[in-house]
Amino acid sequence: MTSILGTQSIQHPNGTAAMTVANTGAVTFATPPTGAGSMIKLYDQSATDVANVTIDSTIINSTYDNYYIIFDQVGATDGQYLTCRLAVGGVIQSGSTYYGYETQRVGGSYGGANYNTSSFFAFFSSASLGNAAGEGVQGWAILQNVNSTVRPCSITGLSTFYYTDAAPNHSTFGGSVTVANRTAVVNGIQFFMDSGNIAQANFKIYGIK
Repeated sequence: MTSILGTQSIQHPNGTAAMTVANTGAVTFATPPTGAGSMIKLYDQSATDVANVTIDSTIINSTYDNYYIIFDQVGATDGQYLTCRLAVGGVIQSGSTYYGYETQRVGGSYGGANYNTSSFFAFFSSASLGNAAGEGVQGWAILQNVNSTVRPCSITGLSTFYYTDAAPNHSTFGGSVTVANRTAVVNGIQFFMDSGNIAQANFKIYGIK
């Protein structure tokens, strides 16, 4: 015999609703469920014609120390680079020696960069991007140690990007706050082009326990 329990929400007697159930059957949790897995989707948003995409402390906070980021982006003009900076105390850090980063084309030395001190946290391609239909950059990254005051916050990842002549290329990239800034707790990340606007972008961010 089959039993069906019909309800719109489930909650503790002394608390607020922990989950709600829509008439379509979709379940929404008030907070990420404990024990449901080590990777929880926190953010999935698209943007068009914007100066930047800023992920604030509602996503990047003390709940998770590490994050998995999937990005897909096209700039407003040819010849741009996708880059980023971090927020500390809600303020984007742009000091000229706050970060260090490295970017390298997988197939060779073309377009590589290595900067021990920089005002940019990371660059996501080793050469500039095309912005025609199908061009831009896409890839993934791991953001680590956002809450550590001992180890520097860093980012490491891989990207596929399309040069201004539509040629597909692939880059490995990494960035870090400098050791001198390792005690700063990070609570946000801002993505933007090195010049001009973002035409189209999608970012997915997962917290990793």
